[in-house]
This record gives sequence, C-alpha cells and structure tokens, in this order.
Amino acid sequence: MEASSVSVASQGEAILNLLEASLLLISLYIIETRTVPRAIMGYRIQAGVLAIISLFTAVPVLQEGHVILASGLVFLPISLFSLIKYALASATIPEFHLPWDKILYRKAEKLWRQADFRREKEASGRTMLFYVLLALFAFIIVFRSLPLSGAMQQTQRIGVAVAITLQLSGLYTMLAKKDMISQVIGLLMMDHGMYLAMVRLAPFPHPGAAFLWALYFYTALTLLLLFFLVPHLGKLTGSADLDLIERSSELKG
Repeated sequence: MEASSVSVASQGEAILNLLEASLLLISLYIIETRTVPRAIMGYRIQAGVLAIISLFTAVPVLQEGHVILASGLVFLPISLFSLIKYALASATIPEFHLPWDKILYRKAEKLWRQADFRREKEASGRTMLFYVLLALFAFIIVFRSLPLSGAMQQTQRIGVAVAITLQLSGLYTMLAKKDMISQVIGLLMMDHGMYLAMVRLAPFPHPGAAFLWALYFYTALTLLLLFFLVPHLGKLTGSADLDLIERSSELKG
C-alpha cells in the first residue's frame, strides 16, 4: 500500500513537471509575439495551466478540511484567466463601462490589431537565445543553491526554477516592450512566477495561507492599476506607447 502511494505521488510530480515545462514554452511565446491579442491569449493559457497545477496542492489542503484555503488556491489563476482580457480592454479604452463588457473588448481588440505598438524589432532567434539564457541562469541558481533533501525534492527544484524563469521573463517583457499593455502583461507574468513558487514551496495551511492572501492583495493592486491608473494615463497622453509619452513629456530629465 505504501509503495502504491509513493508511485502515485511520483506520477503526480511528473505531471506537474510537464505542466511547468509548458509554462516555459508559453512564456517564450508571450515575449516573442508581436501582437497584443496573441500575448493576451498566451497569458490566459498560462493562467489556465497554473490553475491545473494549483489543483495538485488544493486537493490535499481540501482533504485536511481547509475548504476556503483550497478554493483560494484555485480561484486566483481562474479569476486572472477570466478577467485579464477585460481588464486590458479597460486600460485601452478610458471610458465608463462594466469590466465584463464584451462590446468594449471587441473595440479594444480592433484597436490592438490596427495600432502599431512599435514592439522591438529584434530578430526572433535573438529573443529565443536570450530566453534560453534566462532559463539556464534560473536553473543553475536553483540547482546550485537549494540543497536536495526530504523537504526539497528534485521535482520541486524544477518548479522553483520555472517560477524564477517566469519572473525573469516578465521583467524582460517590461524592459523590452514599449507599450503599456505589454508592460502590464510582463508584470502579471511575474505574478505567475510568484504564484508558482508559493504553490510548490510554501507549506499549507501555514504559512502558505499568509503567502496566498498576500499574493491576492498584490494582484488586486495590479488590477486596480489596470482599471484606473493606466486608463487615466492613456486619456491624458492619448497614447499607450511609453516612448511616445516620454518624448512628448515636459518632465524629461
């Protein structure tokens, strides 16, 4: 019976590692794509994969009787999957509307397809090479600095390395892309990295619950940025491109 339980656990960890590997491919797709709708699609797929990964942590927590905590683990990526396109539409069109307004999203999507967000013109191969270097850096740091022990299994170290890669990918997106929508997507990719690290490392129910609710607070601040600050900035400047905003600003330093 014990051997059977170990086998099931090993299979579960193998599935988790496959899902985490898919997160790497999706993040590469996001930073390489040249259009906002495709970047949003990639982000939503990434959020969906994270929701599946969170189920592996939520089920044992639920079995221990922590219903609210287990629900919170799954709800965060699902809510981001559902809200992100409407939140980004809200950031694009600064007018009064309901967040889930489908007509608004169609208007924003039309603008995204028509507008030239002037994404970086570097070759796809160069972006891919830089991404591979980021991933290698994350894996080297994790496998050299985190000891292998009963509390830190090999499969968990892979998860942490993927989480760091997601955070570095999000940071790269924020540095390389010049439009506000891509900046926000990069910030939210960093959220995904923090969420994956929490799910893979934090003991539940404690102190994992504290990390989870803190991440909810951080994500809520990001969404407030999307729904209020970014639309206000776009309305004032008439542009979603940070280079254009900088060139037209009187506050150049």
